[in-house]
Amino acid sequence: MQKDTMGHKALPLDRQFYLPGPWGPLPVIITYGATEAARKRVFVMAHGFRGSMDGGGRAVDMARDLSPLCTVVRFAFSWCTLLTNQIAEFQAVVAYVRRTLAPQKLYCLGRSLGGATAILAACSDPACVPDGLILWSAPNNLQRTFVQVLTQPVFDELRAGRDLYLEDEKGRDLIRGTFVQDIFRYDLPACLKRWPGGPVLLLHGLADPVVSWDQAQANYDCLPGPKELVLIEGGDHSFARKGEEAGWAARYWLASLLGETDGASVR
Repeated sequence: MQKDTMGHKALPLDRQFYLPGPWGPLPVIITYGATEAARKRVFVMAHGFRGSMDGGGRAVDMARDLSPLCTVVRFAFSWCTLLTNQIAEFQAVVAYVRRTLAPQKLYCLGRSLGGATAILAACSDPACVPDGLILWSAPNNLQRTFVQVLTQPVFDELRAGRDLYLEDEKGRDLIRGTFVQDIFRYDLPACLKRWPGGPVLLLHGLADPVVSWDQAQANYDCLPGPKELVLIEGGDHSFARKGEEAGWAARYWLASLLGETDGASVR
């Protein structure tokens, strides 16, 4: 077993397991912090609609890059589940983290719909209130976003209660009418205006065709602060070509909160 820079025995780099969730097992991967201090801080990452906990490899890279600062917990939501169910799954993961890892500080990153989930969970469950939150390509208007994702005719059919298949480069998935009906239960701007957590970093690509950058501006305007908005030129919804730039912004922001911007951990 390796030792960290302080001479302490390091925990295994990754632990993979299934966490009992409200509706079935949730895959979880923990990348432990590289030092004893880093292991006392936990960073939970939530993926977006039809996304994955690997994020095309970008989430894996971020977990490695953040390990000098904190322990990173990635997990997978149940596939294409209701937002209400996703909030409960996020709450279950955070409850596990607090119970077993007992972090001194808890930070969260929500990609796209995962960002909306983190916001709504924190506003309904004090245990999910983070010491800092990163909103990565996160929406402000759920209806507008899913009209863009699904097209207006498909959105209208789903809202009327009809189940439909969505088929694109990501595959073929059954989307339940209840999924669209469920999003109308939530008011993201109202939650952001009474945000109970710590500082928020909003990362968004100016070339995002799914959640346009003005939704990030709307999120920023709703938040009481402290807050920071970083708009990345040429960045799309997943930062496919700007992943390194977005990842660096996230690392630097977190390191700044922790007072560790002078170290190599932010390079």
